[in-house]
Amino acid sequence: MSDKTILRTPRFTLRPPVSSDAQWIAREIARPEVQRYLPGVPHPYTLQDAHEFIERTADQLGVIQGDRPMGVVTATEHLGYWLAKPFWGRGVMGEAANAVVHWYFANGHQALKSGYLKGNQASCSILENLGFRNTHSASMFSKFYDKYVPSQKMLLTRADWMARRTLPELKTPRLSLRPMTAQDAPALAALAGVPEVARMIFRAKVPWPVEEVRDFIEEWRWRDQLGFRLGVYRKDQLIGCVGIGRWAETFYFFDRAHWGRGYAYEAMQIFLTACYARFDIDHISADVFHDNPGSMRVLEKLGFEKTGEDMGTSAARLEPAPVSLYRLTRHTFEGRHEIS
Repeated sequence: MSDKTILRTPRFTLRPPVSSDAQWIAREIARPEVQRYLPGVPHPYTLQDAHEFIERTADQLGVIQGDRPMGVVTATEHLGYWLAKPFWGRGVMGEAANAVVHWYFANGHQALKSGYLKGNQASCSILENLGFRNTHSASMFSKFYDKYVPSQKMLLTRADWMARRTLPELKTPRLSLRPMTAQDAPALAALAGVPEVARMIFRAKVPWPVEEVRDFIEEWRWRDQLGFRLGVYRKDQLIGCVGIGRWAETFYFFDRAHWGRGYAYEAMQIFLTACYARFDIDHISADVFHDNPGSMRVLEKLGFEKTGEDMGTSAARLEPAPVSLYRLTRHTFEGRHEIS
């Protein structure tokens, strides 16, 4: 990564380090919760260590930047990273590492190494979600623990990475879920651009112009990161849409003619399973208008718990209306459904 490389994701910018990052890096790495998983860094970690780190790695470091610095990710022949604790469990590192790995292989490299200390399940999940495979176990000397500790070495090939860029079709006994195309726009406009459906979602109008729907489909197309929607098909007929936003908020809607048949629960169960298996997130959120009790029942059956109330807007409503806020943790979902 050159000193001019800047990578952007839907939520973040990955930029080279500057000297003003040193104080933040020193403070965050010095936290035991972070440093215990970084066997190679000095312990205790000082401001001078941070300055030396920046000078040494200025051509290969990505500082994850939202409103403020969040973490670090690098990729030479080895993918390395760490994340400040306030941002754990939000899918930050999964999204950032995905961008760096994409950049790495786009520049002609054929393989990328990485690994994690045994017990660091969060890091294990990130690497597995990126497609890394185990190669061998090893012992590494940890300056934090002042002893050798067990680690797992992993490898990601370019062939495996490219194979993962396509989302496999999700199937249930009655339905299939897959990315929509521009050819789906008329059907999506017809099923969502009616009052009963449009009022329950943010974007749809009554009627919903097909050209706007084509833009909607393109905006939310699959990019192997949070922020996409899939069409729900029954015998190749588009009957609904499910999706997840960049901050792990989920949404869905179905053709009025297919309500009351269990399709929403069936589609969302497999969709949420795929999201938790693919992305480094510890919870998924949702909100539902108060006049949509059917959707509330679907969420509660999936394991969502109500966390509060707010006001929501819809292009098909004249003014904001009350919504209930819901949250589904990975732990709760795993207790109800198998994730593989």
